[in-house]
Amino acid sequence: MNCSNCGNTLNENSKFCPKCGNPVSEIGTNANQQTGNMAVSMQQPIYNAKSTGVVPKKHNVITIILGIAVAVMIVILISMQSTITDLENDLYRAQDKMEEYENRDPLEKSIDAIGSWLY
Repeated sequence: MNCSNCGNTLNENSKFCPKCGNPVSEIGTNANQQTGNMAVSMQQPIYNAKSTGVVPKKHNVITIILGIAVAVMIVILISMQSTITDLENDLYRAQDKMEEYENRDPLEKSIDAIGSWLY
């Protein structure tokens, strides 16, 4: 007996072709047996859909990339904070110098103004 799908030679007791997996139809069986055989042959294996606890590699790569991005952002924020602190200190020093200048005698301010024009 040969497989009706691929033509492979089959054993007499075979229910499926060992080459292509096609179900073997038995010649001379009644309709109930054929229906029963078809129902059995049409069942697909059920794979366990539950997680095995192993994270796919794609998820590992995404997690690593996100971790690196968060770390870089933290470093940038820390460096920006130190820059902002430095700018605030410069601003306070400039304000102190302005207050010193405003508190000076008007004659000294005039002399400084004339001196700045000469240079």
